[in-house]
Amino acid sequence: GAGKETSSPLVAETCFDLPSVVAAEPPCQVTCAYPTQTILGEAFPFSIWIENNTPLLQDLEVKMQDEAGFIYGGYKCTTEQVLPFDRSELTWYLVPVATGMMKLPNIRIHSARHAADLCVPVSSKDIFVSPR
Repeated sequence: GAGKETSSPLVAETCFDLPSVVAAEPPCQVTCAYPTQTILGEAFPFSIWIENNTPLLQDLEVKMQDEAGFIYGGYKCTTEQVLPFDRSELTWYLVPVATGMMKLPNIRIHSARHAADLCVPVSSKDIFVSPR
């Protein structure tokens, strides 16, 4: 009758195999440490540790990005070599130049050998800066 909807039968079905995907562990693990609050104009350490979990030397390009709101001591861009099954530490001393909730700078770590960026796990990327 009029106004009734009917479902049409299946017209076509296509099945095909998808290529397999190999998921690899990252060659390096990155951890970082920084305070959750600080005082305007006072330097605080922002540290990262890069742990090489492979039997190969890892050449990594490390760049400080988006550092608005801070002046800092340390390299803006450097190449870090991490020995097999070893760990390397990099520390910048950041000085906040504004108060309130501030976004921490991004750290980009690029592995040329793996043509990939490593993830820097900054939990909130925020730091509270109080006036003196």
